[in-house]
Amino acid sequence: MDDICGMWGMVTKHASVFQPLVCNLPKPLMKHKMDRIIRYDFSELGSNARTSEDETIYAWELFLHDIEDGIVPTTMAELLAFISVAASIPPCGFQKPIEIHFYMQEDGVTRLPYASPCSLDLWLPRGQTPESVSTLLLKSVNESMGFLKI
Repeated sequence: MDDICGMWGMVTKHASVFQPLVCNLPKPLMKHKMDRIIRYDFSELGSNARTSEDETIYAWELFLHDIEDGIVPTTMAELLAFISVAASIPPCGFQKPIEIHFYMQEDGVTRLPYASPCSLDLWLPRGQTPESVSTLLLKSVNESMGFLKI
């Protein structure tokens, strides 16, 4: 770069001016941005499974609001990293929307929500209260081994 009119010297001397041009500085991730990159894999409308999935999505939406409001001890970036390994939405976006799938909790067994970062999939339990979804997701996000946590 210095061969072109001492460009490197100019960049280093005025780093704050060039920073937005040469560095990706993601803005804090907000709920409305998460909403744009998520797709739900719902059961047939009118089925019992769909009713349970709607309850879970209501709880999921409340969880995202609680993150944004600072009520729960995690961030949108940590949640996104749990799902996709990326703490921010890439500049060109993901190759596909994050898909949320559902599973049934078995009696006497608690299965945590889980993610497949390679395929951008997240599985949530059907028919849960907002409190239980929040508790389960926090446990999954905070206690997962995940990338860069080892």
